[in-house]
Amino acid sequence: MTGPEHYQQAEMILTQVKNGHTPDGTPISNAAEFLARAQVHATLAQAAGAALAAMVADPGSGDVFNATTDEWHRVMGERAW
Repeated sequence: MTGPEHYQQAEMILTQVKNGHTPDGTPISNAAEFLARAQVHATLAQAAGAALAAMVADPGSGDVFNATTDEWHRVMGERAW
């Protein structure tokens, strides 16, 4: 799972907790378990984002953008700005 995928998973789980049920309508009876899962995904997303932020520009071109940064921007959308 990529960093952006972890981020999306964390958001999805938090939405489920907020709504009180999973996408198939199953009630969430143990919110703490779901919140713990969301926290793990959020932590892994943060680690991936921190690693991405630590990238050094290519000395030849100065370019730091690649498929991974593009994926982060796609997932974050306007929230990134």
